[in-house]
Amino acid sequence: MLEDVEVMLRGRARDIVLSNSLRDLYLATSWGQRKRIARSWLGWVSIVSVGVSGLNCVLHRELLRESLLMLAIFIPILHAALAHVWSRPRSSWIEGLTVPIAIIALMTAGGVLGVYAGGLRLHDNLGVVLFASTTAIVIFPVTLAWTVIGAITAVAAYTGFGLLDPIRGTREILVYATAFALVTGCLIPARNSINTLLQHAFLLTLRDLLQGRALEDANLRLAVLATTDALTGLPNRRAFEEAAARLWLQPGVNPPSIGIVMLDIDHFKCLNDTAGHASGDRCLAAVAGAIRACLTNNGMAARYGGEEFICIIPDATAENLGQLADALRASIEAMSLSNPGLGQGGIVTVSAGAALALPGGGLESLAILIGRADSALYQAKSRGRNQTVTALTPLAAERPEPEPRAGDRLCA
Repeated sequence: MLEDVEVMLRGRARDIVLSNSLRDLYLATSWGQRKRIARSWLGWVSIVSVGVSGLNCVLHRELLRESLLMLAIFIPILHAALAHVWSRPRSSWIEGLTVPIAIIALMTAGGVLGVYAGGLRLHDNLGVVLFASTTAIVIFPVTLAWTVIGAITAVAAYTGFGLLDPIRGTREILVYATAFALVTGCLIPARNSINTLLQHAFLLTLRDLLQGRALEDANLRLAVLATTDALTGLPNRRAFEEAAARLWLQPGVNPPSIGIVMLDIDHFKCLNDTAGHASGDRCLAAVAGAIRACLTNNGMAARYGGEEFICIIPDATAENLGQLADALRASIEAMSLSNPGLGQGGIVTVSAGAALALPGGGLESLAILIGRADSALYQAKSRGRNQTVTALTPLAAERPEPEPRAGDRLCA
């Protein structure tokens, strides 16, 4: 849509032709403005008609009944009905039809009063109502086709009632009608120019809106790229740290109930060295999928770096945190992903470390809790890998060095 709008705006304003979808959007967005214009014209013409009826009561008492009937009753009632048509969105042909109907009503009122008055008064009345009708041609916010129909209706009504004039002959009436037709015809381009300007303004507004949305979408994509690990689809370390910090400081959240689980793929270097980095990438993606599937809805997992993953679990307890950590480890082992670096039958496993701060446990910050989970992870590594260690109390600051295994020596 933005491309279509740009193409139209690069051309001349008078050449703008809205497509079906853009025209529907234009009519929907401009509805409120067009409604106010149409209803305002109908209302003021009704008020003026009542006022003219009062003047006729003073100037032409012999037309009191006809004037009250046509100007004070017929016009206001019909215009009220037309105003009701504009009370809610209608199809374009129904809105457009209100123009010739309103013009016919005015010309009929003036013509009937003129016929009853006879002589010069018929010509005068027709001139007054024709002037009022031509204002509708310029003011009514309808399509060009209905503007033309309204103009033809006004001239035709003037001609029809004018031929009833007992003083002026047919030739004179046709000359007047031709002159009025030329004047009225000049109003049609004016209405068309107004429509064109309104559509041009609509396209400018729409372009700004579409460009703004495109910019928002681009910024959103950039934000996602900046906070998402492209390989695994999990949040990256930066996104995790920001989300964890918000959770830690969130009112109503009890920090001692927050649990951290860290997982590290065992012998990942062996896998990369023997099967290649493409296999290593597939392994990382598969492990990330298993972690995502195993986590509860209120937990968050992220790739913390390399082959290491981290999870933060709100509302954790000592029991369910340990169960969750071991379930994560077991689900990855159950995938039975091949690790050729460990020899025949070797599969991918992970070591897991979990930490939960108990009340009174000396918890000072989220970083300390993550450090405890990391220390628990290294303990799981040192105990032979593919294990889970849960730290419920502060662990020693020094990390124990894991005992080297034969496989480690081969992959070093």
